[in-house]
Amino acid sequence: MAVTRRLTAALYVLAAIGFYGTWGRTMLDGTLKRLFTALHHDQQHTMSGTNEPLLRTITGIYWPIDYLLDVLILFFWEAADGSHPSTTLVALYFAGQHLSIAIVLYVDSLRSGNRKLWKIGATLWLMLFQLTAIATSGPWFLAAYFSISPLVDINPPLPRYLSSHLAEPTEILLVPVSAVIGYIIPVVLMSLRSPSVISNTAKQLSIALWNVFPLTMTIIQTASRPMMSSIRRVPGSDKARKPPSPGDFLWAVRICYAFSFVFSCTCHVGVAAVSGISVLFPMILAPHYASAFRPGKVLIPPLSGMAVSSFGEGDLSFMKWDQMIGYACILLYTCVTLRRAQAKLGVRGSWGLYAGIVGGCVVAGPGSTVLVISWAKDELLFARQTDVQIGKGAGPSC
Repeated sequence: MAVTRRLTAALYVLAAIGFYGTWGRTMLDGTLKRLFTALHHDQQHTMSGTNEPLLRTITGIYWPIDYLLDVLILFFWEAADGSHPSTTLVALYFAGQHLSIAIVLYVDSLRSGNRKLWKIGATLWLMLFQLTAIATSGPWFLAAYFSISPLVDINPPLPRYLSSHLAEPTEILLVPVSAVIGYIIPVVLMSLRSPSVISNTAKQLSIALWNVFPLTMTIIQTASRPMMSSIRRVPGSDKARKPPSPGDFLWAVRICYAFSFVFSCTCHVGVAAVSGISVLFPMILAPHYASAFRPGKVLIPPLSGMAVSSFGEGDLSFMKWDQMIGYACILLYTCVTLRRAQAKLGVRGSWGLYAGIVGGCVVAGPGSTVLVISWAKDELLFARQTDVQIGKGAGPSC
């Protein structure tokens, strides 16, 4: 698919706004300076609210691994320790929505058309999202994806187009398993109080572990495939791989998507309820929390570059900009792939899609909406297809 001029312009605009809202404002408000001061000029930096020093050695390889992990620990510590309620609430919301985005990218990278394209692989781009922010690298992911992925090319014959969207059901089912271990468990550990429930050191390690979840999830999926082969055959090489049946594929993605949707939607409803209570029934909450949880405080990104007094305040503005621009990028990615699928099947698009996206973001959250759009595309492509329509190579995968 050639990237159109309008789409290219949109990506440039998103990239510029995303960089300003995250790293530009981080420089202006003093957060980046505070970060480098802690790393380079304070050899015994103490984590906020504790007497615990920053972990300087985690893997034993200080540059670049432990250095980058220290950056992430410093950046997210005050979002996880509860000292800044607004930041903690936004961080929990971010984690809930981000899981569905990760699930969609992992499933997409397992499809036969994308399997060999490491340049748009989920592990690579999710790690870039973790290290640079979705708002910063998301537009470049879209540019790469729309340029090289065969899934957005509607010129091939329909059987080949459909086959390129299929993936092995067993590999899809490993995605939620790896998400529980590599993503959800670290999020839970990060959320626990320290040092009363877990030690401050364990909390730092859990923050580091969550930030490398793309590597953890990929390792778990790769290591689990041989074990799954005893239940359902997983071909040893792409050359020997045969496309699964549409029924097997849909069965697997429905389980995978439903798992992620429940998690993300629950986080959205929970955070929305807390924020709503702060407006409708503020007397239920302590005054400090009622003010911190108001919708304007947790939703609207700040425009000014006013200096902040702590990492927690800087994190709050960073995450709100990251969510707004980053999730807009991923919504654009899923919308384009859905519209291309509709065009291939001769299904007429409507403005109702965009109304549904807005409504979905309000009711279930942007990450949940991204997942529903991807789910709808798979249902559209395969719910009424047969092995014969997809091609001779298609058949049961076991």
